[in-house]
This record gives sequence, C-alpha cells and structure tokens, in this order.
Amino acid sequence: LTIAFNIARLHEVVGKTVAAVEIHKAIVKRNPAYVNSYLRLACIAIDCGALKECAGWLKLAAETSPGNPEVLTLIGNLHLSLCDWPPAQQVFDGLLAKKVPNVEAYAMLSLGNIYFANLKVSPKRYAKHLQYAADYYKRILSKDNSNAYAANGIGTVLAEKGELFKAKEIFNRIRQVS
Repeated sequence: LTIAFNIARLHEVVGKTVAAVEIHKAIVKRNPAYVNSYLRLACIAIDCGALKECAGWLKLAAETSPGNPEVLTLIGNLHLSLCDWPPAQQVFDGLLAKKVPNVEAYAMLSLGNIYFANLKVSPKRYAKHLQYAADYYKRILSKDNSNAYAANGIGTVLAEKGELFKAKEIFNRIRQVS
C-alpha cells in the first residue's frame, strides 16, 4: 500500500497525472479507508481545475475519516478558492476549536485572511473585520514570532490602515528572513 502510494506520488511529481490518478483510484478501490489517496486525488483535481471532482473526493475523504484535520483543511481551502466565505469560516472555526497543534496556526491564518478579504463587503463592518484580521495574525505571532505568513498579514493590515512606513518595514524584514 505504502509503495503504491509512493509510486503514485512519484508519478505526480514528474507530471504523469493520469498514471498517478489510476494508482490512487486503485488504492482506494482496494483499501477504501486509505484517506491519503482521496486527498491526493482531490489535490490533483483542483490542480486540473476540476473543482466538482475535487469536492467529490473530499466528500469521500470526510465520510471515510470524519473530523480528520487534513481533510477539513482541504475542504476549507476549497471553499476559500471559491470565495465561499461562510462555509470556509465554519470549517476553520471548527479546526481552531479542536486545538490541533499543527493545524491551529493555519486555521487562525485562514480566518484572518477571510476577514481581510471581506473588508469591503459591508462598510459598517470594515473596521471590525480589519481588527479581527489583525487579531488573528497577532495571535499567531504571539505563539510563533517567526511565522512569515502572519507577519505578512500584519503588514497588509497596516498598509490598509495607511501606515505604509510600518507596513514596508515589516515586508522588508520578511524578505530579509526568507
């Protein structure tokens, strides 16, 4: 099983998508509980622009392994790619509530990005959404001050507020470190 999965991954890396898909499909046909192949099929589908197919593979993965943080993260990312904010927010709020260490920062970053992306949706909520975005980015940085994605989020919030010098400083520091 592991060898077949690794061969499929190798096909993916060298651009032999059809062969990779065939192997992953054979894996899930033979072993329907193997979530990683569902996830790979979903990733291949989204890379090919087949969003409905991606959603189908993610649905199977979620049915196979309910509550799996990797599955939920990919479901949230699919919603983000479709600008389908409320379901994405619900997924990432749920992940954040689970307090999974490797997923928590990513969920907070995604929530910050959702609030930032929705700044202009309602003028009444502009300041509130900007503050929420900043709060999520700051929470990440309070736990990991080297998180470049969160620092970049703070920089975008500062730029949005018109504090361009501070934003530029942050962006320059990120560039120096990475």
